[in-house]
Amino acid sequence: MLEEKIKTILCEMQNINPKDITLKTNLIRDIEMSSIEVMNLCGIIEENFDVEILDEDIITIQTVEDIVSYVKGKMENIV
Repeated sequence: MLEEKIKTILCEMQNINPKDITLKTNLIRDIEMSSIEVMNLCGIIEENFDVEILDEDIITIQTVEDIVSYVKGKMENIV
């Protein structure tokens, strides 16, 4: 469910087909997001999942899997 929600956000934001997104999809190389778009994506994810993505952690987020793992980790630490 978390993975699908993140993929949906990403697809809506970038206007791409969900079938083109996998966990290994690289945000910059594969779907050509700019660094500003990655920052905006992180902001949207923060709002949707009530987590904080630290500025220094944004640079470590390169793939969809990175986002999913990061959010899961944050959510587990909240509970």
